Amino acid sequence: MGKAPSATTTACQECDLLIQRPAPTKSNEARCPRCGHRDSASRYYSAQSSIAVSLTALIIAIPAHLYPQIAFTLLGRPASYTLFEGALTLFNSGFWWVGCMILLCTVIAPLLVLMCIFLISLSWILRRVNETTARLLKLLHYTTNWAMLDVYLLSMIVSLVKLQDMGKFELSTGFFCLIALLVLTTAATLLFNSEACWDAVERQRNARH
Repeated sequence: MGKAPSATTTACQECDLLIQRPAPTKSNEARCPRCGHRDSASRYYSAQSSIAVSLTALIIAIPAHLYPQIAFTLLGRPASYTLFEGALTLFNSGFWWVGCMILLCTVIAPLLVLMCIFLISLSWILRRVNETTARLLKLLHYTTNWAMLDVYLLSMIVSLVKLQDMGKFELSTGFFCLIALLVLTTAATLLFNSEACWDAVERQRNARH
C-alpha cells in the first residue's frame, strides 16, 4: 500500500468548502473553517481497537443467539425463549415475513457488520487493502442500517411490561449477552472509520496506475 501524503484536499461534507486534510493522528483532526464540521476521514483510526471490539462481539454473539433470553411461567406452564425459537414460532404461525425480518435485523445484519469491520481492520493492519476491502466496505454500508438489535431489545422490554401480570418472568443469560452484543456492536461501529479506509483503497488504486 502506498504511503499516505501528509495532506490532501477534500470538500467539507456540510458546506462543500475545499479544505486541506492533514494526515490522521491521535491529536490531529481537520475542521471546516467555515462551518466547523469535523472531517471524519481525518479522525485517527485504530484498527487494533476495531479488531478487538468486533472479535469480542462475534464471540458474545454465540451465547446471545443460542442461549435462552427469557424464562417464564405463563398460565402455570413453564417455558423458555430463544431468538431462533421466537422466529420459528412466527414461521409456524404463518407470519414468515416477520420471522425473516427478525432473523435479518437481529442475526444476519449485525453479524455481517461485525465480520466486515473485523476483516477490513485486519486488511488495514496487514497492509492488504485492495478491491476485496472495497467490496467489504460496500457491504458494510448496505447492511449497517439493517442491524436493529436495539429495536428488538426494546420490543422485548415492552412485551415483558405488558405481560408481567399474566405470569412470572425471569431474564436469562441470553438476554444479558444480547445487551452486551448491542453495546459492543455500537462501539465497533463508532470506532470504525470507513472514510479513512476508502482513502486507503483509493491510494492503493492510484499506486497501481
